[in-house]
Amino acid sequence: MEKDSFGTLILPPYSSLKLPGQKDAIRQIMHEAYIKYTNNQHAHVPWKLLINSLEFISEDCLPDDLDEFPDPSKLVGSQVQLIWDLWLARQAKGEPMVMFTGCKKGDLKAEVEKKRGRRQKGKKKEYIEINEENDGEQEGGDHPGVSPGVDQGHIDPQSPAAHASDKHTQVAFLQTLSKAKTYQDLVPLSSTMVTKLVLFTISGPSVAG
Repeated sequence: MEKDSFGTLILPPYSSLKLPGQKDAIRQIMHEAYIKYTNNQHAHVPWKLLINSLEFISEDCLPDDLDEFPDPSKLVGSQVQLIWDLWLARQAKGEPMVMFTGCKKGDLKAEVEKKRGRRQKGKKKEYIEINEENDGEQEGGDHPGVSPGVDQGHIDPQSPAAHASDKHTQVAFLQTLSKAKTYQDLVPLSSTMVTKLVLFTISGPSVAG
């Protein structure tokens, strides 16, 4: 259907459409009028409630012989003719073809927004308390400063750390690393050299400035 400069649907002459097209035109006009009344683009005409049409539509927009306004698909030819003639007359006077005076509960835009507002208020944001003192423990487990996933209770028996309990154990481990005579002769000296170096560093003579 065509629209005028104000966006209002224009009802064509009765003879320009066959009955199915006339019923569809009536449906479109009713739909546009209902959206305008509710100010809700998603609202749909409650055809079942229009059985008592005078409660929802201005009586000036209804033929005298039409006590109810069923779904347009159920209108008979004579009813369509009555509606068409009345609406054409109102259109010629510049009056709205259909004016709703009521709507289905919840269809008004104001009611929809109010309901949406209640839903949003009902949603509470989840509050998560962050404990800075526990952050390090959670990231590093029971051993701060150690990367996650490292098994602290297991030490490779082939690593030097497994033989660091005392000097004798260290020397025995170092001797297993090579059978070369030169190396074997140096092993006992290495532990002595390290010990002396440490002692010298700690208790060595101070240098006068």
